[in-house]
Amino acid sequence: MVVAALSGGSANFGGNSWSEGEKFTLPKTSPPQDVPHQTSQVLGQATTAISQMIGSIPIWVWLILGGTILLAVLIAIGVALYIRNWGKGALIASIHNLEDQTPPSLKSGSKSGVSVVKRFIILHVGPWLIWVALAVVLTIFAIGSVIITANLGSEALKITIIAISILVWVFGLVATGLLLNLSIILGEQLIIRENLSANQALKKGFRLTKKYFASLLGMGIINMGIGCGFGCLTVLLIMLFVVSVIVAFAISKTAGLIVSAIIAVPILTLVLFSLLLRGIYTVFNTATWTLVEREIETREKNGTEDGN
Repeated sequence: MVVAALSGGSANFGGNSWSEGEKFTLPKTSPPQDVPHQTSQVLGQATTAISQMIGSIPIWVWLILGGTILLAVLIAIGVALYIRNWGKGALIASIHNLEDQTPPSLKSGSKSGVSVVKRFIILHVGPWLIWVALAVVLTIFAIGSVIITANLGSEALKITIIAISILVWVFGLVATGLLLNLSIILGEQLIIRENLSANQALKKGFRLTKKYFASLLGMGIINMGIGCGFGCLTVLLIMLFVVSVIVAFAISKTAGLIVSAIIAVPILTLVLFSLLLRGIYTVFNTATWTLVEREIETREKNGTEDGN
């Protein structure tokens, strides 16, 4: 919840307006037909001044500025990855401790999270980079197929090849992305449960995903449905508030300001409450996957013991 709160942003809105007592008049010596020319001249002078100011800045200043911004972005991404994976590792370890009848604590959970954070980052970043490379290859294949079919004479053959290319592209990306996501979810559990490396956890997670794909897919759909339900409800409430404000302003400016002031409180409450719901859902989602992994672990042990 702390990470969710810190990842938010704020915006300040302001504007200037003329009051009834302030009148803006053109000088009598400037006829209305000269206004476009004068406006263009002023804008041209402003653009020239800005261009000269930018051009007067040495190139090394721009390089330092760009490098600083890039470094700041990379540091922010690194810190976010560390915090997220540290928290995820601590949460999974704490849930396993609860299931093992071991009282969890912030200290023990934090220690467990720190011990696996590097492996968690590798588990999340590495496979998705490979998936992006695969997506590029499939995209090039699909585009190449469309270009090749453009020179074919038969329209039916063109449509067939294009349809097959699109199906291969969509199915390839969806299927590999789904398998990879489920493998990573199980991989997180295996790193905590069996102290595996990121590579070992991904391989075993992939093997278990193929073996129990139907059950894992069902659990994923249920969790996604619950998460989408919370998200859609929040969006609908915000849209209802926005529509109410628009309607009020359409009636009169005074009514719009009054409704905006009244709705500001429930909107702020909704934003804060949504952070709470996101925290609760994160714990629920992680707990369900933890229980699924423990069930798979039990089945695997029983299958080994039974010789199946």
